[in-house]
Amino acid sequence: MEGVWHNPHLIKKWALSRIRKSYEQGKRDCEKEIADKEKKKWRAYSKKSYRKNRERILQHQHGYQHTIAAKKLKSLRDKEQRKTFRQKVNTRVRTYMAIKQGKLEKLPCQVCGDKKSEAHHPDYSNHLLIIWLCNKHHKMLEGNWVLPASDEERKKIDLIKLALIKEEKP
Repeated sequence: MEGVWHNPHLIKKWALSRIRKSYEQGKRDCEKEIADKEKKKWRAYSKKSYRKNRERILQHQHGYQHTIAAKKLKSLRDKEQRKTFRQKVNTRVRTYMAIKQGKLEKLPCQVCGDKKSEAHHPDYSNHLLIIWLCNKHHKMLEGNWVLPASDEERKKIDLIKLALIKEEKP
């Protein structure tokens, strides 16, 4: 290794490669900075343009929504969603009907006791298998919303999650 550093040609080659790398890195940084400035400019322009032409844009969007093409596209999307979420929708409708007919009683949240509760279906094949949770704890259980909660609430949610996991495993 020591012999390599005594060779002036190799030292020059190494130094040039280091200079080239730092030049290329500087060039990339500069290009990124310019691109960021352009994005900021474009965002400012689009906000200003939208504010200026808001009414015209909304009229155009409203007009498109009533065209045949838009209606066909929406109906196709709705059909696909209905196929995908048919079981989910059927379960929700059956639960709603069971509550309306008095076959099922809406209970308070099983974590905090709030009377405004929602039905959580761990398994959509059984519409009567329900865990009653308030909106806050339902979202915490689903993992969609991280909220500051008391230790007691967290423990109850964890117990519900464990029970659901045990039910899923045969």
